[in-house]
Amino acid sequence: MAKPLEGIVVLDDSMYEVGPRSTMFLSDMGATVIKVEPPEGEFFRSYSNLMPGAERQLSISNRNKKGIRLNLKTEKGKQILMALVKKADIFVEAFRPGVTKELGIDYQTLKKINPGIIYLSIAIYGQTGPYHQIRGFDIIAQAMGGMLCYYDPPPKMQFLPISDLTSPVYAALAVLLALYYRQQTGIGQHIDLSCQDVMYSTNFLATSYNCLKGHVDEFTLNSIAGVYPHGQYPKLIYGFYKTRDENYLFIAPLKEEHWEGFVDAIGSNELMDKKRYGSLMLRARHSEEGARIAEHWVAARSSDEVKRIMDEAGVPCEPVITEDELKEDPQLNAREMLVEVECADLGKFKIPGVPIKLSETPGGIESPAPKLGEHTEEILTTLLGYSKEEIVRLREQEVI
Repeated sequence: MAKPLEGIVVLDDSMYEVGPRSTMFLSDMGATVIKVEPPEGEFFRSYSNLMPGAERQLSISNRNKKGIRLNLKTEKGKQILMALVKKADIFVEAFRPGVTKELGIDYQTLKKINPGIIYLSIAIYGQTGPYHQIRGFDIIAQAMGGMLCYYDPPPKMQFLPISDLTSPVYAALAVLLALYYRQQTGIGQHIDLSCQDVMYSTNFLATSYNCLKGHVDEFTLNSIAGVYPHGQYPKLIYGFYKTRDENYLFIAPLKEEHWEGFVDAIGSNELMDKKRYGSLMLRARHSEEGARIAEHWVAARSSDEVKRIMDEAGVPCEPVITEDELKEDPQLNAREMLVEVECADLGKFKIPGVPIKLSETPGGIESPAPKLGEHTEEILTTLLGYSKEEIVRLREQEVI
């Protein structure tokens, strides 16, 4: 089957996670993504010596791509990049603002070569504003987007890099919007993506309650509309419960129909008290004592028994599964979300599949991440018409 972005050529001159993950979405859907790396390779290649998992992460974010090794500090290296720009639809960079201009690969320069180019710039603070020259990483974007201010001090780092995982989705969407506009008009454009912007727009407390009220009041923080200062919803409404066999289940009797099924399943007279538990807000106010009743009931039963009873009662309830269980999860396997790839250095291992399911033009994973410069010769010969002798000279001159 054809893929929706076949024929689209992307030059990915980014590293770390946000840029490569943005173009991963495009390569999954058939775009030809050329990963441009300096002679020493991108950061994750060296970082893997300190953190072995980094190389696997690189393989996930850079799957389905072709790799070219190119020294942009040489004049010939720049010439090769410019020749590729002429054939590209999209250019992606995640340098500190101003660096691309120093290198001579900024939007205005590339636009002169290819007026239809879609140029994506990703930075912690974007390309404008008083902070735009400040360097930073995922946790900086979270902190400056207001994502960490609702915890009791000291602030806590999220286990997952939320900004690095969320910003690429916005970036890929922006590219698709720009592609659609170009299809209608023939005009390319510059996309300026700020990770702080993404975090602030994702922060529903700041963008809803804060904007409406001018502040996030204590009740909001302690109700289902917000979060506890400890980062937890009222447990009676949305919480983890420990079972007799030392497992954890997440039980969420959020809607009225869920609550009625939950109370009937537990058979608790106290929780049937309409004056204390008859509405969502009442349950939030009396969550602590109500949660103790639920905890006692769950703790006396196995996880399988609790899951069965909650399922029969129509109450959302699922276990907290381990990494090993994830690899064998029947639902993920049925939806082709556990795809085996093979790398020369890492052997066979499974990576996440493509979460977007299109009936007519499905995406797919055809290859793992390229080795450093793996497709340099192929790209130079097929796209730019270089001879083998010319390529040998480029290697001798340390251009590639």
